[in-house]
Amino acid sequence: MSTTTRTYTHPDVLTIGIRDGWADPETDPTRIDWAPRQTAASIPFTVVDGRPVNPYAPTGIRFGRNELGHWGEQLCADAIVTATDEHGRRWLVMVEREDGHGWALPGGCVDPGEDLAEAAVRELAEETGLHLGDNTHWQPLPARYVPDPRASDEAWMVTVPAQCDLGSVCRGNLPAVVGADDAARAAWVRADDYATLAAGLKAVYGGTIFAAHTDLLRDVLDQPRPEVIVISFGYGHGIPPVADLSLDVRDSLRNPHHDPAMRQHTGLDEVVREHVMTTSGATDTVRFLTLIALGLLPQTSTGRPVRIAIGCVGGRHRSVALAEALASALDDLDISAATEHRDIAKPVLPKGVHR
Repeated sequence: MSTTTRTYTHPDVLTIGIRDGWADPETDPTRIDWAPRQTAASIPFTVVDGRPVNPYAPTGIRFGRNELGHWGEQLCADAIVTATDEHGRRWLVMVEREDGHGWALPGGCVDPGEDLAEAAVRELAEETGLHLGDNTHWQPLPARYVPDPRASDEAWMVTVPAQCDLGSVCRGNLPAVVGADDAARAAWVRADDYATLAAGLKAVYGGTIFAAHTDLLRDVLDQPRPEVIVISFGYGHGIPPVADLSLDVRDSLRNPHHDPAMRQHTGLDEVVREHVMTTSGATDTVRFLTLIALGLLPQTSTGRPVRIAIGCVGGRHRSVALAEALASALDDLDISAATEHRDIAKPVLPKGVHR
């Protein structure tokens, strides 16, 4: 596709797509009110002479929608679900697309008004049968353009990936996945890095990686893995996450929840962080956990990060502030650390639950 004036829209877009609701019924983009779509766009784009312009053009298809149904930006969500086995090997949930474009992350279009993380969870369940409940933590990643081979200069995809790490899981206990909806099959694929993922798909399934997900998967899988992951959580929102060490601070530190001025804030806010860290015993707790982490690091030489979980009642105030303080203390010792706040965005628990 070398010419810049090529016009093409796949016949399925104008027939099946309109019938089943995944394609804009309007065939002339100049008749669309573009202002609302531009305002809602995750990545800004321009409109020239009433026609949307792909911010990453040219694609080879100047006019028309190629194989996509939506004029302009189509927002999607992709689920990145990983786990680490008992040998320190990372595994990733992948699906084989029915359209022949290869193996991809579970994902799809976001419904109007749908929460982005919830869209990723829904697509994961629809395509793999894997239902991850409220006890899992999803980390949204920044919106990014999808270099989809089905795109055109007037119709393109943007995704907001959501990442969920299930922690340490024995290989034999990885939750079952099965292809459904528009996925021919689903599987846990070894993914220590991008090269391992690509080689595994080729060797085991004779498959290749969906071209539109290549850059995303490289960025996610080839990043240096932290040596320590510090997880905050709330006992009131479910069982503790899988960890090498879990610490319960419900009875050892002042609870900011009891101050109405701090109740809606989190441990990421200075007012809460100061309240927690000036409590008697807080700094000693961080020193203790730092020593524990240093002691655990030699025992995880397989490459699996040390996982330390800190729990309070709601997972919003004390555990978050301590997790951030511990990660900072480890960084000061040149030990790479990352934080995961499992319950920080969940509803504030009623007053009677707290202690």
